[in-house]
Amino acid sequence: MEYLEAFSRICLILPSTIKNKITQIQFAIKAFNNQSYPQKALPYLPLSESDVTELIRLNWSGTSHEELLEIEISKLDHLLCNFRYVVWQNLGIYAILNELLLDEIIKMNFITSPILELASGNGFLASRLSHRKLEVSAVDNGEYIKDTSLENNYYPIIQDDAISYLNKNITNFSTIILCWSPDNDLLDLKILQKIRNQDKSPRFLVIGERKGQTNSAEFWKTAHFTKLHQMLKLNRYFSDFDLYHDRIYFIE
Repeated sequence: MEYLEAFSRICLILPSTIKNKITQIQFAIKAFNNQSYPQKALPYLPLSESDVTELIRLNWSGTSHEELLEIEISKLDHLLCNFRYVVWQNLGIYAILNELLLDEIIKMNFITSPILELASGNGFLASRLSHRKLEVSAVDNGEYIKDTSLENNYYPIIQDDAISYLNKNITNFSTIILCWSPDNDLLDLKILQKIRNQDKSPRFLVIGERKGQTNSAEFWKTAHFTKLHQMLKLNRYFSDFDLYHDRIYFIE
């Protein structure tokens, strides 16, 4: 991947902390290419103030010219900060989860089959749940990954409108998952209203950034969080590796 090659072109002498960030990126992309999430959460990738100070001390780019050194540091920080975008563009994966997190969700019995993932994109999350012997259906209308270079899905996708599919099939599922729903779409609110109208509501898990880049403002105003203690326990397996704050929420 050209993204990984860029690190080898730009990096000469690096502190161990930055080497570890690049190594974790390499491990993560290798995992994605093997159709798996990284085993554990990523470290914080952008350069910290101490990282920059150490790079300057080491004169890592091999130049004594202050302006050139700043340019090289800026290039490195851009590469580190761009990880999520690269994964999305090349692999069609929005949410960067990890295998330990999925194992813990199942161990704590918070998702039960049959499971429905709505707005599932190319089905990467659905494929990882199915790998754990769970019964999973994935639905997507094809809109959310049209801007990526990915042509194939990771899992069989039912191409349908989410609400239309729910209207016909909601009683068939014990758990509904919505992962990285766009912040400019009221789909999440419509799904929540549909779930609340059921006599026996399925569990509803939302993965994203609260009041941030995912899910509509109207949804976050309406959502009621449940299983708060369990949410805190699960979210220890997330990390803020960039400027986004992905978390898992149980909604009712």
